[in-house]
Amino acid sequence: MSESTVDAIGKSAAILAAVEVGLGSLLHGLHVPFAGKLLSLNQTFLLSWFSRVYPNSDRGFASKISSITALLKSLSPMGKKLTPMLGISSQGVLFSIGVFFFGNTLLGSLVGSVIAGTWAFIQPVLIYFLIYGKTLFKIVDFYVTAANKWFPTNPHNLIRAICFLIAVKLTLHALLAMLAWTMKTEKIESYIFRITQSRQKSSARQPQSTFRGIKSDLTQPFFLFSLILTLVFLIFSESDKKVIIIGILRPLATAFLCFLCVRILPLEKIKSQSLQKAIKYLKGYRQ
Repeated sequence: MSESTVDAIGKSAAILAAVEVGLGSLLHGLHVPFAGKLLSLNQTFLLSWFSRVYPNSDRGFASKISSITALLKSLSPMGKKLTPMLGISSQGVLFSIGVFFFGNTLLGSLVGSVIAGTWAFIQPVLIYFLIYGKTLFKIVDFYVTAANKWFPTNPHNLIRAICFLIAVKLTLHALLAMLAWTMKTEKIESYIFRITQSRQKSSARQPQSTFRGIKSDLTQPFFLFSLILTLVFLIFSESDKKVIIIGILRPLATAFLCFLCVRILPLEKIKSQSLQKAIKYLKGYRQ
């Protein structure tokens, strides 16, 4: 890559990472629900703006920015790593599909944003299938059947409700892509400045050790809740003690290995000029 391309990717990745941290801290500090979905919207908004700022960049520009941003997330001493890294990088790849077919244009950003927006619904299913395997479908069937006994509903209505939620989120992605191409640059830069300058007390905590970080990952409320649901399913499906023990230990072991790999892999040693540029720019935002 040329020096200008390396610099553009590094600068854009630093902006995306800084805004991700600032906005994420703000949302979590205020206990805003569905913070991950809002961060997903923020990413496609900024990727659309980068397409507008760098119209002559190659059609994999967004995926490169997102990959570098995901690596920067892995270098962060605090917070979750696996799911944000996967989400950031995957959305960048999906966004690039729209740009691949329609170029760095409003249409390319709009289509790319909508496609990228679907990942927020796909990722949880893939992760939990990786952790629970085929048992996941049995668990879902068990709870749907149980729920129907207490709250009889038409399955078609449930599907319509899910489709409605997906449609709303994808519409927001499309609207933000249009906004990124029509809003004045000064306003977008002002938004970036305010978010990157925001500071939360939580960001001043000391970095976690590897195993304390893994412990934090494994004790996330959503993950613990899924384990409880699994345990209830295994008990009420009349499984014997051996099946129950294996059914609980498997997701714990799988999750532990995934979290461990992300935290111990020497990702900081990846030789990437864009990554080094991004780190340099990111240090500037933190000063």
